[in-house]
Amino acid sequence: MVLTQKQRDELNQAIFQYLQISYNQTAAVFKVEANIKDGQIEADLLEKKWNSIVRLSKRVMTLEQQVEHLNEQLQQAQKGKVSLKNDVASLIPSEKYRLQGHKDVVNSISFHPQYQLIASGSDDGTIKLWDYESGSFEKTLKGHTASVNSVAFDPTGKYLSSASGDMSLKLWELKNYSCLRTLIGHEHSVSSITFSEGGDFLLSASRDKTAKLWEVSTGFCKRTFNNHDEWVRCAVFSNDQKQIATCTQDQFIFIWQTDNGQQVHQLAGHDHVVEFVKYIPEHGAKLINKTQQQNGQIYNLLISTSRDKTIKVWNTLTGAQLFTLSGHDNWVNGIAFHQDGVHIYSASDDKTIRLWNLVQQKQIKKIENAHDNFICKIALFQNILASCSTDQSIKVWQLT
Repeated sequence: MVLTQKQRDELNQAIFQYLQISYNQTAAVFKVEANIKDGQIEADLLEKKWNSIVRLSKRVMTLEQQVEHLNEQLQQAQKGKVSLKNDVASLIPSEKYRLQGHKDVVNSISFHPQYQLIASGSDDGTIKLWDYESGSFEKTLKGHTASVNSVAFDPTGKYLSSASGDMSLKLWELKNYSCLRTLIGHEHSVSSITFSEGGDFLLSASRDKTAKLWEVSTGFCKRTFNNHDEWVRCAVFSNDQKQIATCTQDQFIFIWQTDNGQQVHQLAGHDHVVEFVKYIPEHGAKLINKTQQQNGQIYNLLISTSRDKTIKVWNTLTGAQLFTLSGHDNWVNGIAFHQDGVHIYSASDDKTIRLWNLVQQKQIKKIENAHDNFICKIALFQNILASCSTDQSIKVWQLT
């Protein structure tokens, strides 16, 4: 077995902690032979490693079941018994768990890219981690002195970032649940936070009318996007990372070049505050592009949600509005993409979750009273949907 020195040290520490439980003399001998120093020993390392193994085992079992199911579908399709086209019934979420523990509005949720974990951020100033497979509470992270408005895992799953009403961003190391770094630079509440695709940069939006690009390794602010006249609600990277989109309190969406900070477009069309923006996955954008009969490879399509009760789709290369989805009866606060890139789930203050087809430009399903109060955000990972609400809860939904 080939281990790095760090991995070898952690393994020795975990073995030493186990021996200390019932084999004190053996532990003492092993400590000397493994050259373990008192200052080296990380608290609860054995428990953390064991929990990681349990989570990975569950993840492997889930993936094996999914592979088995897909193989069955493929075999049936090859025999001409079923179609591989998306079955709408398989897109309808059914409630699995209601997670409760926060003492105020839950503003944001994020899925871990590897483990069966959801992170949630709340107006109660805390971040909580949950096991979405079992519905159990895992850990509370404290450090912010005001509301936690946004949370996001990095692509590797090693770090969690958070944005707060205390004007700071925090980078948390999940290995020991500690705050690795606090990023200071905004002059008002920070609304949203997201990682770049490679995890090297963080992008934040703030009520101070700016968005900022941060280098994760140093915590330095590399660029400020400051041509906004109002509160910046959300900021996101494009799929190719070459663009950044921001949306504001004064109903506009701004498109920027990432490398030089130059503003490319100012998109107008919403009649109220724009709450959320997100780039449509490239494979979905290609299909939408065909239906729109656009010339050339126009894959940088953006979706926005607003307090005007609508969802809009934009071409960020030309600045053109492509189409509008209407149906919600109150503010639309966020969306989540199905992995097919064509279907989306939307969350609203009308307490509904709605399923839409972007190619057909129509609503497919409405889930009434999905929460007891306004739904703040929604997220999807594989076949698990999660939503959070002003009713202080998170709901986990299963797609069949």
